[in-house]
Amino acid sequence: MPNENTRYEVTLSTAGGLIPRIAGRQTDVAAPVPRDKAAEFEKLLQAARFFDLPSALAQSDKARDAMTYTLTVSKDGHSHTVKVGEGALSQELADLIDWVNRNIKRH
Repeated sequence: MPNENTRYEVTLSTAGGLIPRIAGRQTDVAAPVPRDKAAEFEKLLQAARFFDLPSALAQSDKARDAMTYTLTVSKDGHSHTVKVGEGALSQELADLIDWVNRNIKRH
């Protein structure tokens, strides 16, 4: 569990899929995790084993229009980035990405 001094920064970039490709844009989320949500965020990180994941999770070429997520989490100055296609998402990692989309401000 995070202590009161634990600080998280999160960046999420989403690319691919049909709509973003047509619109020619990418979705970015980048901000610190609010302190009042840090414990919930930490639980999701642990459930997804985020810091144990490789930097890229392979996806089948058959899913050419699938979304690709690049998630970077910094905790107390240490960062880890994972790039994953939606075809390779575990439920736990999908839950983490969904939480970030719902709780972190868009830029």
